[in-house]
Amino acid sequence: MQRRLVKQGYGTGTMMISLPSKWIKENNLEKGNLINLEFSGNDLVISIKESMKKLETTIKINGFSEDIIENLIKNIYKLGYDRIIVNFSNEQQFKLLQNIIRTKLIGFEIVKKDSDSCVLENITEPSEEQFDNILSKIFLNSDELFEILERKMKSEKIAEDFYEFWELIKKYDAFCRRVVAKGKLYDIKSEMLWSFITEFVNSLKELYYVNEILSKNKNLKISKETLELLREIKELTGKTINIYKEKNIDEIGKIQEIKNNLLKKGHNMLITKRKEEDIIVHHLMSCVENLYQTSEVIYGLVL
Repeated sequence: MQRRLVKQGYGTGTMMISLPSKWIKENNLEKGNLINLEFSGNDLVISIKESMKKLETTIKINGFSEDIIENLIKNIYKLGYDRIIVNFSNEQQFKLLQNIIRTKLIGFEIVKKDSDSCVLENITEPSEEQFDNILSKIFLNSDELFEILERKMKSEKIAEDFYEFWELIKKYDAFCRRVVAKGKLYDIKSEMLWSFITEFVNSLKELYYVNEILSKNKNLKISKETLELLREIKELTGKTINIYKEKNIDEIGKIQEIKNNLLKKGHNMLITKRKEEDIIVHHLMSCVENLYQTSEVIYGLVL
């Protein structure tokens, strides 16, 4: 029996094949089920052993703060668990769980509730195709962050909410890590892919800190030099995204050169008399460092 390979996703080199309908029916498989892939020399063995098992855990959130509860649930989600039994102490905690599921996690729902416990379960199995689409959304929303900050620095009135885009990025980030943790793509390079997502989102977190400063100091006058630094970092971010998409490691050397020039510019700005902007410049320089780390990880994804 033969099957033709079909290209899937961009820049990943991944191919797809269709599975025989007879095998699907005999094994009672449905959309979203996991299958197991194993390498045996030049052969690829497809099976359902072990792969149909769902990861499950039980946690207690009694006495935890809202931040701890949110981080706990999100990290269990990122690790690839499919079913989470949560023991809580009051209705307020349950409502918090409802909000976390609705706003922070993709594909999860509360499927059962008792007086002091509930069950969170994965109802939509993440796929590689979804991964590419969601990662692209992170890239697109990063551009929005830069646009909003630039307009804020120019004291323009804006309707867009920085925090709305930032929350979306965190939501998409959690989903992408979950896909990687479940071993659904890249296999031996999954740690490198996890690192790529981590470093890129960390670079955007520095923009979050800049936004916090601008929001709390609305009368702060931003110099042309700082505004130009932000624009150049936006360009660097775009170059980093393109390198990832095209897997063109020859361009990574240019990223290093840009990084060194931007850091030099930032250091020179820090020794001038614009003390009120020092903390903003500091976060922008940290953004540059994280972007460079992001580009370096691409070596591991390509090799």
